[in-house]
Amino acid sequence: MKKVLLFCLFLVATGCLNKVDQSKVVAKVGSTTYSVDDINSRIDNLNPELKEFFAQKENKVRLLDQLIEEEVIYQLAKRERLQRTKDFKKTMDELQRQALINYYIKQNVDSLSEVTRAEVENFYNSNSAQFSAYESRNLSHILVETQDQARQIARQLRKGGKFEDLAKQYSIDPSKDNGGSLGWVRKEQLVPEFSNAAFTLSQKNPISGVVKSQFGYHIILFNDSRIIPEQSLDTVYSRISEQLLAQKKREKFKELLENGKVTVKIERSIENL
Repeated sequence: MKKVLLFCLFLVATGCLNKVDQSKVVAKVGSTTYSVDDINSRIDNLNPELKEFFAQKENKVRLLDQLIEEEVIYQLAKRERLQRTKDFKKTMDELQRQALINYYIKQNVDSLSEVTRAEVENFYNSNSAQFSAYESRNLSHILVETQDQARQIARQLRKGGKFEDLAKQYSIDPSKDNGGSLGWVRKEQLVPEFSNAAFTLSQKNPISGVVKSQFGYHIILFNDSRIIPEQSLDTVYSRISEQLLAQKKREKFKELLENGKVTVKIERSIENL
């Protein structure tokens, strides 16, 4: 929570008013005056979670106390004229440079990138397989390096060995820590040899034979199955829109950078690296 306060303090610390309605004054630090409006306007720009935190007066008081402390340090620094030092000016130049880069990207990439409903609908219709109903299975497996070892484990299972215990003992896959559990997966997430075997298992025949894949030799356990219903356009609209917007921004930024490299002279001397 301390980090939350410090973060918000940074936002509030800028743009303090010196001429305010005396009935709204919440602090005077030297020649600087802070009003309740000055603080509330900054809080209004925060995300809902932080806004809710500052709905309680005691948290506003804590924020105000930290603001006062920062203002004291700020004024002490100015008295020593640290703002005129070479190191400070270098730091400000670096901050200004990064701020200008970010502002340029905001103006020429972010503000020019938008996604229309038609684009979202086209993506949804062109990738219908992603959003259609599908079967998800809860699977576990034991992965070993050799076929002989896999066959030995299979014999232990037929004799009543517990799958989870054998996975923890023999499997070389990270899932061994969870008794071999892979959780809920869909067929397309798995390598073909594994998925073909796993999705033919049933409650009557839940354990596979030895299955070879590029990773080694598996024994697969079918735990459960469920059907995930089709996702409507409205359900996934926001997700698709965000995905397309991010893609457009990447493409716009790449185009901006490539054009810039044509107009700005660049010389590289990698031998000096």
